[in-house]
Amino acid sequence: MGTIIETDATVDYSGEIVTPVIQALGFYEPGGDAASSLRNLARPALPALLTSGAFTGGAGYMTLGGNAIDARIDTQIGEPDAMTIFCVSRQASSGDVRVVSDYNTNSGVAVRYSSGNRLFFLIGDGSGAGTSYSGYAALPDAGWVLWCLTVPKAGEGLARLTDLTRGSPVTISISSAARAKSSSTFRLGANPTPTVGGTVDVALTAIYDRVLTDAEIAEVAAFIRAEMAITLPGVTV
Repeated sequence: MGTIIETDATVDYSGEIVTPVIQALGFYEPGGDAASSLRNLARPALPALLTSGAFTGGAGYMTLGGNAIDARIDTQIGEPDAMTIFCVSRQASSGDVRVVSDYNTNSGVAVRYSSGNRLFFLIGDGSGAGTSYSGYAALPDAGWVLWCLTVPKAGEGLARLTDLTRGSPVTISISSAARAKSSSTFRLGANPTPTVGGTVDVALTAIYDRVLTDAEIAEVAAFIRAEMAITLPGVTV
């Protein structure tokens, strides 16, 4: 297990943090500071984030979504066979909004907010009918939450969405080999249609190409909490 070294948002994690943090395909702090907002902090040589549409920055986060289908940030990272995704987010305004997603009709993965402080996750089943595996975590309020989604390879177990702030897991079976990967890349904050007006604040996102162990998840979560103490003072995730 790696050692967490205190850092700030202005430096590359790749030079500060040992595994598992630097094993991420992408580690981003949009809005953390001008220098690092659009960089891949785990792998600086890889493509940076691309921005599209109307969104605003905040003190340590960016507000995404709204009444525009392209109000998003594109990570330029495609969907791996298995994955672990971390995110620090909060629902900024009511209405459906995707937080992290490459979902496209009936393929890919999406985590999104909906009304009633619910954090949904969808996994396309490839049926061609726009259906999917789905589940949701009921959050007590619209405040900041550190969540983690693990998705194994098709046929190799359960997908799990965990509210790491409160320790509440939700699991769904994706044992069917029909799980369909998306050809899109992961985006932050995209709305499915122009008429969906929800917005989301995103402070940090990390994407891995494997299912991390419980011990690795705990280590990455501890690092994220240390980072958020710097970029979101007074917020506990």
